[in-house]
Amino acid sequence: MEAGGGLLYWTLSSSFGRTWFSLHSNIDVGVIAKIDFLGPHFPALRSISLGCILFNEETHVEDFIVRHRRTLRSLWLHSCRIAIHGPGQGPPRFWSEVFTRFADVLEELTGVFVDDGRHRQLNRYTRLHERTRYAYLLDSLVRIKDEEALRKIEDEVFSRDVWRPNWWFMKNRIYIRLGETASKSK
Repeated sequence: MEAGGGLLYWTLSSSFGRTWFSLHSNIDVGVIAKIDFLGPHFPALRSISLGCILFNEETHVEDFIVRHRRTLRSLWLHSCRIAIHGPGQGPPRFWSEVFTRFADVLEELTGVFVDDGRHRQLNRYTRLHERTRYAYLLDSLVRIKDEEALRKIEDEVFSRDVWRPNWWFMKNRIYIRLGETASKSK
C-alpha cells in the first residue's frame, strides 16, 4: 500500500475531484501493515476521516492532512495513534505538537473530531511488537499538554463564523446545519 505504486496510490490518484476521503481499519495501520500518504493530493478535498491510522514518519499522514489546508473543512481522527518503535524510547513526536500544527495551519477547518477510543489517553501512543501492540503510558505532563493542544484546535475551529458540516457531536454540543452557516446548540 505504499505511495510509489501500491493500491492506495492508484486508487487515490484516479480521484482528482474527490471532496472527501475516509480510511478506517480495525487494526493499527502504518508500520506493520504499511501505508504511505506521501504522494496523494486532491485540490478539492474538504473532509478527511481516518481510523486506526498511525501518525509517524513512515505514513506521512500528518503532512497529507496539512497538504490540504486550503480546502479542508472537516477532520475526523478515530483511534489514531503515534507509534513508538523501540523499547525504552519515547514517541518521535507528541500529539500536542500535531494538534498545535493543525491549529496553526488548517485555517479553513470548520469541524474537528478526535476520538481516542475506549481508553482515551492510554491509546494515543502505541508501542508495536512483532505479535501484538500495547499502549504506552506517558506521564501526566504529556497528557496535559496533549489535552491543552487538542482544546486549542477545538476552540479555534468552533470559534470560526462559518460552520459548514451537516452535523457534529462534540463534547455534549450538537451542531446543526442551517443553510450555509449553523448555530451551536448547548
